[in-house]
Amino acid sequence: MRVVGIDLGTTNSTISEIIVRPGVMELPQAEPIEVLQQTEQGDYFHTIVPSVVALEEGAPIVGEEAKRRRSQQHKFGLSQFQNLFWDCKNDIGTRRKYHRAPIGYQSPRDIAGHVLRFLVHAAHKHQNLGLDATVITIPASFQPGQRDDT
Repeated sequence: MRVVGIDLGTTNSTISEIIVRPGVMELPQAEPIEVLQQTEQGDYFHTIVPSVVALEEGAPIVGEEAKRRRSQQHKFGLSQFQNLFWDCKNDIGTRRKYHRAPIGYQSPRDIAGHVLRFLVHAAHKHQNLGLDATVITIPASFQPGQRDDT
């Protein structure tokens, strides 16, 4: 049985896994997954994934490369809440809309979904095992709407 846990963060996110093997009596340990984040400089592996999403020709770029592009927004023709998104977790559970963004990127929930899909995809590539369950952390201070969106 393989379970992954995701900490969806405002600034950074991370994913860990626990593998329970039949007949093994030891308590399993959670192990962080090093996530491949392709950048212009080459492949970048890290357990921390910036919770940043950039769009390039309509396709999402998530993580380190999106973070790097954020620091050079004008070079890449990026504008916050249009084709570059960060700190969106702060708005989860609200009615906030990013009206200048394309469909699929117009709410904090949409942006969180892109980060979560990126992390789950990385988990699938990491092991030759399927995923039996996925758990996402929810801050204790979150209100019902925030919990539902997460």
